[in-house]
Amino acid sequence: MTVAEAVLLLEGQFFSGEENTGLEVASACGADLMSDVMAFVKDRVLLLTGLVNPQVIRTAEL
Repeated sequence: MTVAEAVLLLEGQFFSGEENTGLEVASACGADLMSDVMAFVKDRVLLLTGLVNPQVIRTAEL
């Protein structure tokens, strides 16, 4: 699945990063505890969370 397909499926929207729509997503992780996300670290993972704070961005960058 590509990032664009995931956004469409989840009825989401881009606020930035539209240039990454063609990237392939190998798996997804849904969590509100960033420590859980850190334990699940893999390449090409889509992070799904309800949080909206700077820690989410920092974790996603890892």
